[in-house]
Amino acid sequence: MTTKERIQAELERLSEEDMAGLLPIIQKLGQPQQEQGSAKPGSPGSDQGGRMAAALEQLAQSGTLAGMDAVQWQKETRADRPLPGRDE
Repeated sequence: MTTKERIQAELERLSEEDMAGLLPIIQKLGQPQQEQGSAKPGSPGSDQGGRMAAALEQLAQSGTLAGMDAVQWQKETRADRPLPGRDE
């Protein structure tokens, strides 16, 4: 499953309210660095990691995923896969 497919699957499980909270964050990630107010290359927030950290901080502050059961999500996401060469 591709990353895009995994994201789409997770989005389908969210409520309309949660998706509304995620929309500005997703839009911010899709903007070129200059439009996000980043300064010169090498400055804080000018790299992709800085943009991602800012988006995650915004997500945390929004409380969008506050009601999510992280343990259940991890169990579903990291389900065991068949091992190569062990057909049954």
